[in-house]
Amino acid sequence: MYIKQAIANELLSGEASIRESFFGRAVWRNWSMDKYKRSRNQWFAIANGEPVGGNGSNNSNKIERKKTAIEVCLRFILLFSLPPRGWIR
Repeated sequence: MYIKQAIANELLSGEASIRESFFGRAVWRNWSMDKYKRSRNQWFAIANGEPVGGNGSNNSNKIERKKTAIEVCLRFILLFSLPPRGWIR
């Protein structure tokens, strides 16, 4: 964790120049640096890979991740290319 924190401190020290470029803004967003500035505890949880609930509930039993575009497309193709259930060829 020390290395991630050191990198975040370095990014924070150059915030103005980082936010000026397109790629800098992407890095700032991917590293959740706004969270690092405002709420270090939440940032540490994100950096450690722990789930952070927005509504305060700590339901770690069921964590759903957002499906990628390819997963959505494959599901759509499979649903509409297979024959209906109970239909025999």
